[in-house]
Amino acid sequence: MARSGREWPDMSVGSHRRGRLPYESQVRRRRSSPLKVRDWRVHTKLAAALVVPSLAFLVLAGMQTADVVSGATVLDEFAGQVGLAHQTTALVHELQEERDRTIGELAALGPAASPNQISTRLSEVMPPIQESVDANLAKFRQAAERQGGSAAWRSAISAANAQLDLIGKLRAGTYSAILPSSAVAESYTRMVDALLNVLVQPSPGEGREELNRAVLAYAELAKAKEINSLLRARLFAVANAGRFTGSERAELSDLRSQQFAALAQFRAAATKEQAQLYDQTLSAPDGQQAGELAEKATDAAIEGRVELEPRQWWALGTAAHNLVREVEKPLVASAISRADSASAKQWRQTALVTGLVLAVLLAAMAASVTVGRSMANSLRQLREQALTVANARLPQLLERLRQLG
Repeated sequence: MARSGREWPDMSVGSHRRGRLPYESQVRRRRSSPLKVRDWRVHTKLAAALVVPSLAFLVLAGMQTADVVSGATVLDEFAGQVGLAHQTTALVHELQEERDRTIGELAALGPAASPNQISTRLSEVMPPIQESVDANLAKFRQAAERQGGSAAWRSAISAANAQLDLIGKLRAGTYSAILPSSAVAESYTRMVDALLNVLVQPSPGEGREELNRAVLAYAELAKAKEINSLLRARLFAVANAGRFTGSERAELSDLRSQQFAALAQFRAAATKEQAQLYDQTLSAPDGQQAGELAEKATDAAIEGRVELEPRQWWALGTAAHNLVREVEKPLVASAISRADSASAKQWRQTALVTGLVLAVLLAAMAASVTVGRSMANSLRQLREQALTVANARLPQLLERLRQLG
């Protein structure tokens, strides 16, 4: 039967048997590239729409968590390094005792003393002091081995250990009179300086001025204490020798100036309470007498006079030195407590942030899965209905229309 116009396409139910593909097969044939979004399956598009935002959130949350963890790690290392100040200041105190007493005893023997005289004299006086140094040195090294930190921190520890490794040779050279008194003093002072450098290394990072100030306070006090120790050693040596040289007079005057400057730096770094603690502690009779005697001896030294009795000065100078140590201990303890508290607080915050991130991520994933399943089910039903219409109902309808036409 002839038909006017364009013929209807053969969409009968059996048309696919004559080589024609149904609608679904034609659609599948057109999907040629998985790189084109339009060619993706519906499930793939849904998965991409839900997974990509989740991954973006995960990346951003991971970066935030990494920052918090990094801050906690820095504070954890800082707390450990500040904790080492306990062993460091104790070792410095004992090294100062060994240095100052050794220099004084060598001065009492005089430059003409024989190695046997030096060895005998030092063997009578120094063993208890040296044993205390060795005990504190072992504690320092044991504590330092457990601490990590920056390259500057490791370098400072390495430098301190390198100096401390020489203590055996230093003692042997002193006892055998191979080393002159000036070289002995310089060697001990290099050890102390290396340890003082360790004290100033801990850093809590930016924005934590209170913690920085706590470290600076005990570090500045340790520097002032070292100058007090050097003054004690020099005056003890001069009193034992019974005379001043020109260089010793200049050195004493310089040490007194450094002492005033170091105390000013300590007061600038310390809190009001810490400065008051120093003043109250050093106002004890021994502290006042030692200060007055040192000032008197320095004034006399400028005129070339020695107005010190060695044993009296050593007793007063050591008593005053120990008073400074009594101020140093609570400053170190306070800094350690603050560092530990800040580290613990940061780790709690890290755990909280990590927990919140995981909770939000799990909730988002659960919601995404639920919504995705619902949308996938709806689209699957829609697709099935569309295919049913395209492959069955529509061909049947067209076949009826063709027959009617």
